[in-house]
Amino acid sequence: YAADRLKKPMLRDGEQWREVEWEEALEAAATQLRRVRQQHGDASLGALVSPNASLEELYLSQKLLRQLGSNNIDHRLRQIDFSGDEQAPVMPWLGLDIAAIPTLNAALIVGCEVRQEAPLFGHRLRVAAIENGAALYFVHSHQQNLTFDAAEQMANGVDGIVTDLAAVLKAGDVEVDSSLSEVVASVEVTDSHRATFNALKQAEHAAIVLGQIAQMHPQYFLLQALASAIADATGASFGYLTQGGNSAGAWLAGAVPHRQAGGQPVTAGMNAGDMLKNPPAGLLLLGVEPELDSAAGQDALNTLSKAESVVVLTPFVTDAMKKYATVLLPVGTHVETAGTWVNAEGRWQSVKGVASPVGESRPAWKVLRVLGNLMDVDGFDFLSVEEVRAEVQQACQDIILNNVVRAKTPFSAPVAREGLVRVAPVAMYSGDSIQRRAEPLQSTEIAQSARRVHVSPADAAGYTLSDGDYVHLTQDGYQSITLEVVVDEAIPTGTVLVASGIEETMT
Repeated sequence: YAADRLKKPMLRDGEQWREVEWEEALEAAATQLRRVRQQHGDASLGALVSPNASLEELYLSQKLLRQLGSNNIDHRLRQIDFSGDEQAPVMPWLGLDIAAIPTLNAALIVGCEVRQEAPLFGHRLRVAAIENGAALYFVHSHQQNLTFDAAEQMANGVDGIVTDLAAVLKAGDVEVDSSLSEVVASVEVTDSHRATFNALKQAEHAAIVLGQIAQMHPQYFLLQALASAIADATGASFGYLTQGGNSAGAWLAGAVPHRQAGGQPVTAGMNAGDMLKNPPAGLLLLGVEPELDSAAGQDALNTLSKAESVVVLTPFVTDAMKKYATVLLPVGTHVETAGTWVNAEGRWQSVKGVASPVGESRPAWKVLRVLGNLMDVDGFDFLSVEEVRAEVQQACQDIILNNVVRAKTPFSAPVAREGLVRVAPVAMYSGDSIQRRAEPLQSTEIAQSARRVHVSPADAAGYTLSDGDYVHLTQDGYQSITLEVVVDEAIPTGTVLVASGIEETMT
C-alpha cells in the first residue's frame, strides 16, 4: 500500500504518461513487442525477471520469450560471473535437507553473512554449534557478529575468499583437477586452512555452503569449482543458499538463458549481465527495479533508456521507471496472487492469495497469459494457476539434483587487486521492492547502518577518518556518492563495505 503503488495501466505518450484501460495497455504492449521483433528479429526480445516471482510467473515469462524465438531471459540480476553456466547444476540447491542442518558436525560457510542474509539458516547453525558441538568455519570478506562460537572466521576481503578456499583444498594434500592446479599451487596454507579441511574430512555429517557474496563474486565459477572439489575430497555435502524468494524455482522454470524448463539445455541467449550492458530492443521486466535489484546499479537506468520498448509488469512505479518504460502494467504482489515458490532444499510450496489486489492490479501470470494470446503463440490457454504449475511439474519430473561442478578449462592464479575493494552485500531490508517500502524496517538501526560506509581502523587512519565523518566515494570512475563513515574492526584492511539494494549507495 505504498504511495507509489501502480493502480492502473499506463502508456507513454511522448514524454507524458496517461492512465488507460487494461485492453488498450495489453494491446499496446503486444504491438510494441511484435514491431520490435519484425524490425530486428527474434533475438531482439529479452526479459529480466525477479527471483522473488512465483514459479508460474517465471515459467510463463520464459515460455513467451522462447515461443517468440528468443532465449534472452534471466533472473540472476546480481550475478557478475556467468562463465560457469554450461557446467551449472540444473537447480543450485542447499545440498541437504533443512532439517538436517542442526545435526551437522562440521560446516564451511563461504561468502555468507548468516544473520542478515539467511537468519533461519543461521539459527540452525547455532543449534548445531551449541547442541551438537559442530565445528563451523567461515570464509568471508569480513568478520561476522555471530550468536555462537565459530571454530574459525577467515575474513581477508573479497579476493581473500578465493585464496582462502583454494588454501583449504591445498591443505588436504589431495589430487587436484588440472583446471584448479595453477590456482591451488599459488596459495599459502595456514593452520586455519588445515583445521578446516580436517574437520570436514573427519566429520560424520559435514556441509559446504556458498552464500550471497560468493554468488555475487567476480570469480564465482572458480569458487564453485573449489567448493565442489573440497566436498569431493572430504565427503561433505555441497550446496547454495539461493538468492531471492524463488531462485531455485526460476532455474526449474527455465528463467535462465541456457536452459528451458526442467533443465533442458538450449542455445544460450543473453544473460542478465549482457542485457544490462547492451539491452535488446524490446524488453519485458517482471517485478524488477533494475537499478536496485541488479549488480548494474545506476548503469541499469542508462542502459534501459536505450531500448525501444520496455514493458514493465510491476506492483510499484518509480520516477526512474517512467524514464525507461513504454508500458506499465500493474500486477499483484506475492501475497495478492496464487503461486508456487521453491525453497533451497527443492521443496515446492504453493499458496493462495491472502490479500485483495490493489486498484486494478492483476496476477502477473494472468497478464502473461493474455500477452501470449495477443501475440498468437501456442500453449497459453491456461484457465488456472494450477494448470501452469502442472505443466512445469511435467517438465521437471525427471530432474535429479546434483551440485557437482567441473571446469573444462584451467583457471588462472588469482591476482590481488590494488587499492580499496568494495564488498556489496544486499542490505538486509532491501532484498525486494516491498521490503524497501516498509517504513518500520527502514527505520531500524540495521537499515540505517547499511546507508553508511564501513572501513577498517587501518584504512580510517590512513585517510584520517573518524566515526561520523562524511566521505565521497567513486567506484570504477562512476558518479560519486557521499556516505557517513563507520570505523569497523570487522572490516579487513583494503576493504570497504558499501551495501547494495538501496538508493543511497547506488553507483
